[in-house]
Amino acid sequence: MNILTTAALCGLPLIAACATIDASSVKPTVQAYNGHSVTIRVPNTIEQLTDDQQSLVVAKIADEADRTCRSGGAKRAKYASIQTVKVSEYLWYHDSLYICVK
Repeated sequence: MNILTTAALCGLPLIAACATIDASSVKPTVQAYNGHSVTIRVPNTIEQLTDDQQSLVVAKIADEADRTCRSGGAKRAKYASIQTVKVSEYLWYHDSLYICVK
């Protein structure tokens, strides 16, 4: 991505942040867990990743869901749905819901 494309997509103040995004910098976080299901959140920056990098992030999300469900006694986590949560015009998150399977 060249500097003009980056500026157009991200806005001038965010050029440095957008230029350094890769799959290793995306940290899936547990947004909610109730023993039966877990919601894993990632920022909208994953949309700037290549398809291969997005696949790595999806695997990280599934791993975090599995780890969380196993901590509560389940065998694994099964993907259920995804929801986009908009915080502001430029900030939103993707929440992936997983069901904990016993």
